[in-house]
Amino acid sequence: MKNILIIAEYFAPNNIIAAIRVTKLAKYLKMERNYHVTVLTRKLYPHEVKDPILNKDIKYVDNYIAVGKDKKVQEITKTVQNYSNVTFSQNDANKSQKMRFGISTKNKLRKYLLNLRDWLRTEKFIHEAMKAIKETDKQFDVIISSFGPYSSAELGLNISKKYPKALWIMDMRDPFTKPFSTGRERRYYHRIARKVGEKADYFTAVSGPCASVYKQWGRDADIRIITNGFDRDDRAGLENGKKADLFKILYTGTIKRNRSDLTPLFRAVKELITEGKLKEEKICIEYAGFTYGLMLEAAKENNMQDFCKNYGFISRDESLRLQSEASLLLVASWNSTEETGILTGKVFEYLMQDKPLIALIAGQVGNSIFKEIIINANSGFLYEEVNKEADFINLKKYILKQYTLFENGEPLEYQPRLEYIEQFNWKNLALKFADIIESNKRTITM
Repeated sequence: MKNILIIAEYFAPNNIIAAIRVTKLAKYLKMERNYHVTVLTRKLYPHEVKDPILNKDIKYVDNYIAVGKDKKVQEITKTVQNYSNVTFSQNDANKSQKMRFGISTKNKLRKYLLNLRDWLRTEKFIHEAMKAIKETDKQFDVIISSFGPYSSAELGLNISKKYPKALWIMDMRDPFTKPFSTGRERRYYHRIARKVGEKADYFTAVSGPCASVYKQWGRDADIRIITNGFDRDDRAGLENGKKADLFKILYTGTIKRNRSDLTPLFRAVKELITEGKLKEEKICIEYAGFTYGLMLEAAKENNMQDFCKNYGFISRDESLRLQSEASLLLVASWNSTEETGILTGKVFEYLMQDKPLIALIAGQVGNSIFKEIIINANSGFLYEEVNKEADFINLKKYILKQYTLFENGEPLEYQPRLEYIEQFNWKNLALKFADIIESNKRTITM
């Protein structure tokens, strides 16, 4: 039995999408290969929410080490919440200008405090994690560190020195740097990437761009693309196919400003209503997550705000329940010259629901990775901005076709290629990690 150490700042029961990949990896490495799994992670803070579904998966972990709470982090979190509730006086002749200045200042301060909080939280985690590792007498055969935040890379570098015979797999859930990172951040992350690139035995990544930073070291043979996926066990107890009174289009998760674009969806629905093809009392566009304001901005551009419903930030089991009750599932991403290959894990969660989905891809680069998956899975409709004229016409046709079936009480059109979709089941994805582990091949000479 091999002893596996998984390093991840975000892990079950944290109700954050970053925790899903590593939690499912731990679960199925145990279930499928019976490895002895130790997880090194961070404790939840009071402002963080437990995921009841992921919480159940902790039972598959043999040794669960959670460290890192800090009073300073909690104090900064409270300060951020207080500033979020600050209002600015409008009793002034120049109130609009002062309001803009006040809101801008408040947002900058809030962003600064959030960055400071996250930095303190991560540094505390690194310190306490190293302390815990030094105290353990366990010998590890394999180390898997999952990026980001940067704590996993720093800890992977340090812990691999303690266990020089252990195989080190650096798992890239996110790319090290992004176009919108600051210059200082890019320089810092490039330094980490260089060190990891020289020391790690293997790299796994959710897409090519996440691993591309290592190509400058000639490490192509050591990079394995292992996407995110789904776990059908997460759907246990959910009702699927429940008859709804409204034709619901649902978006769950984060919307990215200046990258995710929902306006084609609202424009298409608006035009269909104006043309008398959709009954406005039958349509509802729902959202669950932190960034409802960005959906509302897109809706207002087409005077569609009254058709929106916000559930706010909810637990994952509630999110999956909403998905099971929706008519169409909506996801938005981007594919640009600055950043290609972006593939949110939300699309795989949607594939698990056995429902048609709509993907809206902004950016001037076509043939996105979303296109490959949706076409091969035959799972719904893809709109790419680069083909916006033709794709918009077809988007309207797709929505109308599905709505008409709904109105007639018929099942929506959905004929997925299940064999293709099943490759994204975490039972199968974990075996790809196991293949690396069982190869017994060191790519770095110690």
